[in-house]
Amino acid sequence: MKKYLALMLACVFMLLGCSACGKSVPKEFRGKLMAPYIERVASGKYTYESGKLGDTDNKTTFCKIADDKIMITINTADTTAVLMRNGDNYYIVSPAKFAYTDATGDTKKQIAAYTTTLSIENWTTGTFVEEGKCTVKGTEYQYEDYYIAVTQKRTRFLFNQNKKLALVCNVKNDGTIDEYLTMDIYAASEQNFDQLNSYHYYSADGTVQTKNPNQKTTTAAK
Repeated sequence: MKKYLALMLACVFMLLGCSACGKSVPKEFRGKLMAPYIERVASGKYTYESGKLGDTDNKTTFCKIADDKIMITINTADTTAVLMRNGDNYYIVSPAKFAYTDATGDTKKQIAAYTTTLSIENWTTGTFVEEGKCTVKGTEYQYEDYYIAVTQKRTRFLFNQNKKLALVCNVKNDGTIDEYLTMDIYAASEQNFDQLNSYHYYSADGTVQTKNPNQKTTTAAK
């Protein structure tokens, strides 16, 4: 589990850094292309989907409804894995098997850390630097650069011809780019968390049980 998650999330961690709580939209974003995205993120209820540019198989989706209600979905060419925090409970979910189980020990600590480090609320601390146009892999984008106070990095947001956020990257002091990630930010849905109501729950000993993820009680299924 540790090796799998590290491989899938490394590039996302590189850009997002550590989270900060941002509940208002700074003046730097007003009238900018990034404004509606920052407004959604600042609300504390949002979903984003991201992956390395050119890699259509591997994606990470982060869905947040509240500080204690977060779902991380990791898609690869072979499988989909879901890590979830729901209140005080932490789960590992297998959509392919319609099943989930409690995360305990080090795995629980890892998920708790991911729910913080994968948050993009640090972007709300941004200070506007510049805007312009650039070409990435033959496609022209408009971009806006912001200095993110929490990560102490200059982050570039790139928008397509429809003025929709498409890419994000960090800009080094010499002007070079770390790595481009695709980025789509949209509304969060409570239904993502409700799906566990129809899934099988596996206890630590592998026994299939029925369990409402919003409750702490379990009943052995016959």
